[in-house]
Amino acid sequence: MIEESGMIDFVAADEDIRSLARWLRDEDGLTGRVGFTESAPRDGEMGGTIEALSVILGSGVAKQAVTSFFEWLKHRRTADQVKILVKRPGRTDHLELECGSATEADAVLLSVERFLNGTE
Repeated sequence: MIEESGMIDFVAADEDIRSLARWLRDEDGLTGRVGFTESAPRDGEMGGTIEALSVILGSGVAKQAVTSFFEWLKHRRTADQVKILVKRPGRTDHLELECGSATEADAVLLSVERFLNGTE
């Protein structure tokens, strides 16, 4: 069973989410922790639409997921904005960040770590 200490959702265009999913699933430490969050299907539809790419957090996973996300971002031809939502289990508050440049990596990682540690 996977230990959960929170969740990171990446929200972006469908093509970007699918590309990021392939990238993150290739990371050894993220195996089994990456999946899609889908909306409920509307009447007459076979399935819902992808709303986000979710990563279940555990020990050291947040840093790896955020670092890998920025590596993926460096390799993108376009720098579209990606929304990052970080949630802690049993809490209703969340951290919401928007980023589109790999130069934001250190600041985003620091914000995520502070939020998960309860120091932000």
